[in-house]
Amino acid sequence: MSHNITVSDIKITDLDALESAVNELKAEGANISMSRNAKYRGYNTSQSRDTMPVVINLPDAPWDLGFDKDAEGNYVPVFDPYKGHIRNAVGFQPNEVDGTACDINSPAVHIGKLIQRYAACKIEREAAVQGRSVQRAGVDEHNNIRLVVGGY
Repeated sequence: MSHNITVSDIKITDLDALESAVNELKAEGANISMSRNAKYRGYNTSQSRDTMPVVINLPDAPWDLGFDKDAEGNYVPVFDPYKGHIRNAVGFQPNEVDGTACDINSPAVHIGKLIQRYAACKIEREAAVQGRSVQRAGVDEHNNIRLVVGGY
C-alpha cells in the first residue's frame, strides 16, 4: 500500500529560503537537515528513491520529507503522513493550532512549521531585494508569525 502523498498546492520556489527555514527549526532543537539530490527514505523500500531533488533529512523519524519538481519547475512536498512522524518533526501538533481554523490531519499541518518558516524567510529575502526591511514581531495566539515590512 502506498502511503506517500504529494502536496501539489504547496510550491517551493526558493531553495535558499527553504534551507534558511530548516536552519531556523534546527536552531530551535529540531533534528533536521537539508540535502539536494539525495536519497529519500520512504515508508518502505518501494516508497524510497535513490535521488530526490530536495530531501529534508529527519534522523529521528523512520522516513524523510522530500521535495520533487513539478512540471513548472517548482518543488512540491512528498511525504508519508502515517503515524505523524513527519508532523512531529516539522509540523504543528494538535495543541498548537486552532481546531476551528484548520484540520489537524491536513497535509499542510503535517509540514506546517517548515512551510510557515519558509514563507517568512522568502518574504525577508524578497523584501531585501527590494531594499525593504523586515522585522519579526513575534507569534500570535494561533502560531502565526507576525512580520513588519518597512521601507515604503
